[in-house]
Amino acid sequence: MLVNDAVMRMRFRDGFTQAQTAMMLPGKVYDCKITLPATCITFLSGHKIRLVISSSNYPRFNRNMNNGGNMYPGNSTDSLSNPLTAFNTIHLDTLNTSYADLPLVDYVVSATEPAYKQSAFSVYPNPAGTTLNFNMPASATTVKELLILNQTGQIMMRINGMEADKMLDISALNSGLYLIRISTAEGVFSQRFIKL
Repeated sequence: MLVNDAVMRMRFRDGFTQAQTAMMLPGKVYDCKITLPATCITFLSGHKIRLVISSSNYPRFNRNMNNGGNMYPGNSTDSLSNPLTAFNTIHLDTLNTSYADLPLVDYVVSATEPAYKQSAFSVYPNPAGTTLNFNMPASATTVKELLILNQTGQIMMRINGMEADKMLDISALNSGLYLIRISTAEGVFSQRFIKL
């Protein structure tokens, strides 16, 4: 089952302005970051994830002739003028490490149920403005780690070691949906909240 796909034309690897556009040179290794759209998939035990690297996904994306020529000759949306075959090399050595970054949201490291219910952890106000409060059960007095993650799983805030039931300054966060994840000795707890 196809979960997601994305594309990067290598001439645009450093940006999309004319000054940032550059062709590749044979034999040289280039960094290429392909960002997939956000998704929310649960992979169960036994599932496998396959990553496919290809030179083309036509007709979903316009064909690349790999010859450095104009992308749309004669204002055509597609072209077969002077095509060259491209050979992709994925580097896995110590100098050039290729990898796939798969962020995990609402991930609990323990297979056992926490001693108290998830509902015992609350955040307010929700939606929040510049500050966010959170309440923990009485048995949880110290937070080992607090994370705030955006919708793509990027860590936007991290606090190590703090007392429970504190007010957080979230004024630096952009408007949107976030996840607050708190690790304690009793377990890992999370709640979603909206930043106005």
